[in-house]
Amino acid sequence: MSSMSGPALLESLAARLERVERENRGWRIGGILAAGVAVAALLMGATQNSRTGPLTIEGTGGKSIRIDGDKLVFYDGSGKARLWEGYDSGQPYVDLNDSTGQNRISMYLAPDGLGVFRISNASGHRLIRLEETTNRVGQLLLNGSDQNERAVIVGSDKPFLRVTDGAGQARAFFGVYTDQTAGAFLKNNSGKTTWSAP
Repeated sequence: MSSMSGPALLESLAARLERVERENRGWRIGGILAAGVAVAALLMGATQNSRTGPLTIEGTGGKSIRIDGDKLVFYDGSGKARLWEGYDSGQPYVDLNDSTGQNRISMYLAPDGLGVFRISNASGHRLIRLEETTNRVGQLLLNGSDQNERAVIVGSDKPFLRVTDGAGQARAFFGVYTDQTAGAFLKNNSGKTTWSAP
């Protein structure tokens, strides 16, 4: 991570968050389209009452869709599963895989009904997690390539942004403390506070 401070760091994180939100819009549209195809495929399968086992719909170029129990799987032309939709522990999920079969994006409801959106890199390391917490507020976690937390943004009646270094040490905080006062601090790599407000 480059050495940015104060406003430059906040502007950089805000720009990244805006980019992720723009990309999410595209995935939502893709999810809606995939759900439409799933419904059409289910309706086509429903007309075959005597059919048992999985239903496979062959497309052009070797692409196919397979409906099997509580999941729907889209395959690319090389036979790799690229999109999974289904239910796990009674909750819906959507998984998007890259051309190597590595899961890159997951969107699901956890067993407690809380929503989660996760982006991983090509090695399968989780980089971004956007989730609803048990307090019913939004939380964005940004991880480094080592999967350790680098930044957390929590939106609640006490919102905050916390930035940590590679050793897991909090280096910056901007937000509202539990006593409802607003504050901020910056720390150097030895943990010494170099700036704080108020």
